[in-house]
Amino acid sequence: MTPVEAMLSVNALIEDLRHIMGTRPHTGWPPMAEAALKHHQPLIEDALLDENHRMLQTAGHRALRGLVSSDADEIRAAITEIRRIESTVGSS
Repeated sequence: MTPVEAMLSVNALIEDLRHIMGTRPHTGWPPMAEAALKHHQPLIEDALLDENHRMLQTAGHRALRGLVSSDADEIRAAITEIRRIESTVGSS
């Protein structure tokens, strides 16, 4: 895997998260999030990612785990982190 492919994979992880939360009823989130976690395993090596994509990967996995366990606080914290990272990248 190249660094570009690694970053695209992390972006796909975040898009999968958006798709689950944005298009499906919350009752369907746990099984879909579990499938997304399995699909996005193993974690991409840190050496292939820039700092922002490493943080996005961590926060994306955290949000998906929160969806699986229906942990609203975990979901909220992870989504807040994703938004913070994306706003920082967007303002650079």
